Amino acid sequence: MTLLLKYLQENKIPNDSNREYLMVTGHSLGGGVAQIVAAKLYDTQSKRVRAFNLAGPGIAFSAHKFGVSADALKFTGFTLRSIGDPVAKVDKQKGTVNEIDCDSPIRTYCHYREQTQCELAHSCYNKEEIANLPRSKAAYLHEHCPTPFLSDKAWSV
Repeated sequence: MTLLLKYLQENKIPNDSNREYLMVTGHSLGGGVAQIVAAKLYDTQSKRVRAFNLAGPGIAFSAHKFGVSADALKFTGFTLRSIGDPVAKVDKQKGTVNEIDCDSPIRTYCHYREQTQCELAHSCYNKEEIANLPRSKAAYLHEHCPTPFLSDKAWSV
């Protein structure tokens, strides 16, 4: 984290003179790191930075230890987590937090990136839409995201 932060600060990435934003992303522990990096940049260099935290721990209670402000976390943080994900329940999330369902009976599976992708796909597509997806997307969903409410015909590729 220190090397990344140092590189971004030395090269003034991002800077407020252009209209670009820097999006720092990560899954699990990487999501926590993304939040810290984005908040530090927000506090010290530019307001044009955001963090996308996929199933990572919150850092609201430990923000002071990492030298970031609660306001920076609130403004830069966007978290997507599964309701049953145990890792995302560590510490408190700050910023925008969106929760999605996780139908897995094994709660640790709710932390997996692939499980989250499947849950998103199932919440975004109905049977007819899945049947009309490009072949590669439909094949991916069929292989990785079996769902009881979809018929075999909807999954055919």
